[in-house]
Amino acid sequence: MVNAETKLHNAIDPYVTKAKTAQPDMRSAQIAINCLDLTSLTGAETDKDIDNLCTKAIADNAAAMCLYPEHIQQAANILKDTDIAIATVINFPTGWQRNNGDIATIDTTRADILEAVDNGATEIDIVADFEKFKSMENGAEADIRDMIQAAKEACGESVKLKVIVESAAFGQLEELQHITELALESGADFVKTSTGKHEDGGADLESVAVMALTVKKHNELSAKSCGLKISGGVNGRNYPQFIALTQGILATEVLNKEHFRFGASGVYADLKAILNTGVKPAPRRAATAHSY
Repeated sequence: MVNAETKLHNAIDPYVTKAKTAQPDMRSAQIAINCLDLTSLTGAETDKDIDNLCTKAIADNAAAMCLYPEHIQQAANILKDTDIAIATVINFPTGWQRNNGDIATIDTTRADILEAVDNGATEIDIVADFEKFKSMENGAEADIRDMIQAAKEACGESVKLKVIVESAAFGQLEELQHITELALESGADFVKTSTGKHEDGGADLESVAVMALTVKKHNELSAKSCGLKISGGVNGRNYPQFIALTQGILATEVLNKEHFRFGASGVYADLKAILNTGVKPAPRRAATAHSY
């Protein structure tokens, strides 16, 4: 008898194999930059850094900015006459701690989101407590569901909720599928691969394929149009593979900022080089530290 893990691998293998043949080109670079969440989450950003990032976002019609909450107002003032979304992170990067390291509760999460929205955030990227999920402790799923539902309630209908499941933390694809289902069923508008801060890395094709198939199934059953955000380790060589994979599973129609995002700034220079010159970026020896 074929077990669930093997079935998942069998389901995704054709998509992954085909996606690996995709190469950088002008079309994929334009899709990527228009679906890009320009991100800076080092914790050492200056006002000038935020200004520069906003300038890039406006010039290239990026999908969103993703910043720590303390920079929301500055970005909102600069981007007020654009359609560029302003995203921020909550309970980042562990899911069980607030951004400042305090223990996260439903009340603190709700308060942090409401404050962020009041300051101008239009998208919230919240980390699901993936370690609690992996622990399989009694009530873990219910706790995560309650947290995501509270977060969505705080967001309301006008603010998108992206739930980060930290795909690299899961050795079994079946576990990743399960937490992705939980996030979607609990109210996520997007599911997102990674924080970009985990020691085991970020997105990979196999994980993205599982998440995309889960989004597809959820949307078909619920008549919703939830999206997928790929972050952590995206670079100038592999980004078209992620696009091809998403297109293969979710169709060409989702390759827009309403349904598809890249969470990265490390890929920005490569995309610009392709769009400006048509030259493919050279392979990198290692992912940059800010490849979120």
